[in-house]
Amino acid sequence: MRRLIQQRRRAFRKHFGRDPRPDESLKFRPDQETPDVLTDDDVRRILAESMSEAEIDARFIYAFKKTGVVVLHGKKQRLSTEQIAAWELALEEYDQMLAKGGVM
Repeated sequence: MRRLIQQRRRAFRKHFGRDPRPDESLKFRPDQETPDVLTDDDVRRILAESMSEAEIDARFIYAFKKTGVVVLHGKKQRLSTEQIAAWELALEEYDQMLAKGGVM
């Protein structure tokens, strides 16, 4: 994944003559004169797709899609109580759907 990002950054630099800003997409068409700006929804979609490609546990992908956060071991102190509660609720929701046969 890191190698792919580095390759896309180099291609961006070559095409646009500068480094990408944090809100700019690393994907672009060859005829494009200006980079696309990513929305929050774009970033979430890209992260969820990347998580899936990296074979992250489907529970965590579901919880990320529901909450917009990822809770990592040892990093909970960086999140609010509400964010952690929402994450845990989403995991429980996923487990309940799985038990009912509603998740693939």
